[in-house]
Amino acid sequence: MTLQQENNKSLIVALLIFISRVSFLFSGYGSEEDAWGLILVARNISLTGIYEVSRLPGHPVQELLLSLMWNFPSWILNLLTAIVSSIGVLFFMLTLRLWNIRNVIPAGIALAFVPVFYINSTNIMDYTWALSLVLMALYSVVSRKMVLAAILLGVACGFRITAGAMVVPFALLIYFQDKSLRNAILLGSITTTVALICFLPALYIYGTSFFTYYEYFPYPPLLKNIYKGTVGAWGVIGLVSVSVAVAGSFIAYMKLTAHEKQKVLPILLMSLITILLYTYSF
Repeated sequence: MTLQQENNKSLIVALLIFISRVSFLFSGYGSEEDAWGLILVARNISLTGIYEVSRLPGHPVQELLLSLMWNFPSWILNLLTAIVSSIGVLFFMLTLRLWNIRNVIPAGIALAFVPVFYINSTNIMDYTWALSLVLMALYSVVSRKMVLAAILLGVACGFRITAGAMVVPFALLIYFQDKSLRNAILLGSITTTVALICFLPALYIYGTSFFTYYEYFPYPPLLKNIYKGTVGAWGVIGLVSVSVAVAGSFIAYMKLTAHEKQKVLPILLMSLITILLYTYSF
């Protein structure tokens, strides 16, 4: 089967994933209270012409985008999230194919049906928008389109500022992939510039105080974080499946030759650093 045929299969799977969301798009803006606060702020921005954050430190790209459509039926806004999240899964599968990883389709389906991802791909929250842009940026990095990757990652910050942490694992991947410090610096520079442009409205209205979220909302207890990062995100079945998959992958890795281990090492390091960064952040 040719690469194009394989990619067409991924496209069909992404379409089916989108269809699996359709019946859940008609329940208002979602079950999370922040979604309703978000649409209220979008309305205020539209009516006053003055930017305000829905919650610190702000999600300016999303808030300004929704201010153009705040009076649309909620299902249309949810539909946009479902489309974007399905595209994100598609780019995840395309990236795995570039890496010659087996079981691309099951991996894409597994991502699409992680409970926290599934739920938030049917409402107007920023999570899957930011993640999908990060996955598109990853595909661009692997395809060696560094400028495009940096722009996508910078815009992802405009949806959720914590997406900026992906500069670190992406830079590491670029260095291992091409031995190019220049491209890694280029990625970081352009991402930072685009992210700053996205946050200009927040900076103009609030000054640097927009970046003081944790002064008002301290870190939650450790046990709550552990719960959210395990059962809360994956569900019981998902957590068991991920645990088994990690154990199986470790066993498979130990059986690889030294040359094969060298080929997959950059991906493993990127993944590990990503997990550590976000574990520390949240």
